[in-house]
Amino acid sequence: MSNELEYKLFERIAVALEGILEELKKRNSVDDEDLFKSIELPSDLDWIEEKDAVTLNIQEFLKQKGYDVFYCTFIEDIDPTMLMIANSIGKSYTLVEPFILEIKRNIDKPSQFTLRVKKYTQRSAGAICGLATLLKDHKLLRYYSYRKAPECLVIAKPENSGNIHNFYTGQWLEYYVANVVNTVLESREGYKSVTLNIKVKNRNCVEFEFDVMATLNNEIFWVECKTGEYNKHLPKYEKLARELGIPSNRMFLVVAVIDDETAKSLSNAHDITICSVEKFKSIFEKSLEA
Repeated sequence: MSNELEYKLFERIAVALEGILEELKKRNSVDDEDLFKSIELPSDLDWIEEKDAVTLNIQEFLKQKGYDVFYCTFIEDIDPTMLMIANSIGKSYTLVEPFILEIKRNIDKPSQFTLRVKKYTQRSAGAICGLATLLKDHKLLRYYSYRKAPECLVIAKPENSGNIHNFYTGQWLEYYVANVVNTVLESREGYKSVTLNIKVKNRNCVEFEFDVMATLNNEIFWVECKTGEYNKHLPKYEKLARELGIPSNRMFLVVAVIDDETAKSLSNAHDITICSVEKFKSIFEKSLEA
């Protein structure tokens, strides 16, 4: 087990032990052999045991394939606000794409940018303004204003601190995908876990990162996310999925924008499931029925 994963596990065990100690302090004696059976443990202990047991399955699965995990993020550790914003972007990406692309283009520039939304559909313009308001309210935009008709102009300046910069340049898609997987798996019986940014080293000390991996009853799911160029990565994903023994209906490549025909053609050619961000939820749900 890596030091970081080991630390997280021991930290959670310590919380549970503190609860037991506090209960013991309230008692006059510890003679009752059923004492520990009667102690009410912290409410999240069962969740801790369940999550870590399954997370270790992911780690052991990768270790068996020759990859040592040295870092990962649990979905429970992600800021719920950022998950909510990522979900808002992912569910309506085709509508808000012009705004997200402008943010990416201007994130490192000192000046504000403008986007004339009158050239888009009314639905798209409304979604862009709604998202801009959401981002401003949660301090992901330094500045936002809207000039009404006849200009119909969005004026904005994105925040660009480290975590927010990463969020705008692609992390939002990873958060969205992880949230979808987690939501879908929550309705299923059995052990489940969703983990992001799983950094590994192979036997040759070559590092690689899996965007999202999940387990359901020891079954492995792997999802890669791309907001930009993805074609050059397809042979690598196909080869790695084959090495890991992950079938095409358990390995997904989620692309910000891709038409259904292209996605189907590339999926057949590379033996992995490729889809757009807005189609991922339905495709993932359908894959669980296979």
